[in-house]
Amino acid sequence: MKPLPKVFTKQKQVTKKEIYDCFIVNNQPQEVQIDVAYSKVGVNAPRIMIRKKRMVRLNLSHGDFFKLTPEGFKWLAEIEIDFKKTDSKK
Repeated sequence: MKPLPKVFTKQKQVTKKEIYDCFIVNNQPQEVQIDVAYSKVGVNAPRIMIRKKRMVRLNLSHGDFFKLTPEGFKWLAEIEIDFKKTDSKK
């Protein structure tokens, strides 16, 4: 059974941290199955990231996946610096 897509609104938008947590593990980008990505970050975030060339869709023999481009990884890696700044203030 496929997981249901997460629903976001203008009042509660997907955050960059949620996208980071979905696509980056141990500071390395990972390929994420499309249904899993939709259940974590909704359907619009990947669509917009593909349009901005931050992500590509891979059609592999064992399923369809999203993969970050180098530009997308760089864009998401910027958030790690923000995390470290906020953690050090605590």
